Amino acid sequence: MIRERSTPNGTPAGTPTGTPVRTPAGTPVRTPTGTPVRAHAGTPAGAPAGTPVRTSAGRTRRPPPFGIRRRRPAPRLAGACLTAASLAAAALCAATPAHASPPTPAPAAPPAAAPPPAAAPQAYACADEPNTSGSVDGSVLAYELATKYTAEWDRARVEWNALGKVDIKPDDPATTTDVDVGDVDRSDVGWSGLWQNNGNGADAITFNDHYLRNYTADEKRGVVAHEIGHALKLGHRASPEAVMYCNDARTAYGPSQLDIDHYRSIWGASQAAPEPARRAVAETGGDPPHHTYAVRLDTPARACGWADDVFVGTVVAKEGTRRTNGGRLLWTTYQVEVVSTLKGKVSGSVRVAQEGGQDPRHPQQTTAGHAPELEVGRTYVLATRIAPDGWHTAPSNFTPVPVQADEGSSATDAPAAWADAVRHPEHQNGAYPSDLSRATDPQAWYTKARIN
Repeated sequence: MIRERSTPNGTPAGTPTGTPVRTPAGTPVRTPTGTPVRAHAGTPAGAPAGTPVRTSAGRTRRPPPFGIRRRRPAPRLAGACLTAASLAAAALCAATPAHASPPTPAPAAPPAAAPPPAAAPQAYACADEPNTSGSVDGSVLAYELATKYTAEWDRARVEWNALGKVDIKPDDPATTTDVDVGDVDRSDVGWSGLWQNNGNGADAITFNDHYLRNYTADEKRGVVAHEIGHALKLGHRASPEAVMYCNDARTAYGPSQLDIDHYRSIWGASQAAPEPARRAVAETGGDPPHHTYAVRLDTPARACGWADDVFVGTVVAKEGTRRTNGGRLLWTTYQVEVVSTLKGKVSGSVRVAQEGGQDPRHPQQTTAGHAPELEVGRTYVLATRIAPDGWHTAPSNFTPVPVQADEGSSATDAPAAWADAVRHPEHQNGAYPSDLSRATDPQAWYTKARIN
């Protein structure tokens, strides 16, 4: 049996509109209205809309002019469906036998309400967070500048100083440095800016040139103004209309009214008395680092799109903490045995560094990122970028995924979901290529990160 097919105006599939096609006598021909008729031998099929078509009974049916639709929908038959209004209609056509009788059209049911989209798991959802202890001594924030983003710093400083409560100024022989400002260039972390409380020493603001050098002038200024805000005691805000929004999707690039209100809630609406020295507060326990993130790693697809390697590994030992980039960045390193590799070339026993940890210089201070610390003896799915320091970096905004190992539970569910994400990664505009992609000898980096 020959299966009928037609285009939306009833012309057999593959036939240009208006081209005469001779069909054997009795062969079904579909008119533009969608009604099957039997044509005599030699009757043109696929004639232009509006051309009379002679039926086997000798009557002539004239279809409506092109563009005018019938009020009642034509029945859907397999191989002879009208233009599908949706994929569901097309699936119905494919499932209907070619010889089936046309079903009686039923009144169209009202479209079902779409279920609310499932909220994506977030490792660092933006929320109104507590204020920081800040870096201000009295009513002065004295800084030492060693960054290429001096123009952005100067503009942001002027904007914050206009609020009149704290004087942000360069340090001099008569003042003590409250915050040290500098740059790093690291592709293996997810942040563009970072403020850190360093206890009794000068605090630090660090800008990550890996992301910032690709930002617009406004985006750079927003990151700089954000980190100055932390030094002024402002915590993160939930609204992207605040410069204190926790990631770089903010729409404010200087103090907005939300930030001004936030600032005044801390420092008052009129000139206030100087605050107690910031270092006296910090001695009781400092703040964790406050990042502004350039990329999101809160779903498997996003993490897989960013990472050099995705693998299942068991934490064998905790090695300790290390500092890099002139002491600006703190890491906790672990020995991890690779169980299976989902992406990349990682294998064997490797060193994994997680951002943050217990600062040995300030034992009372925990400088962890947003992710929980790895636990010895546990098995995780890890998404990492390899670093020239000789390790695989687990960034602070990536939460390692424990692989179930309890009795009677499956240990394959999490890796299977991540394997699917490796096949369908989400590449973010801000996830610039890692240093590994530019390495002349990538294998040497993997060799350096292995523990023999």
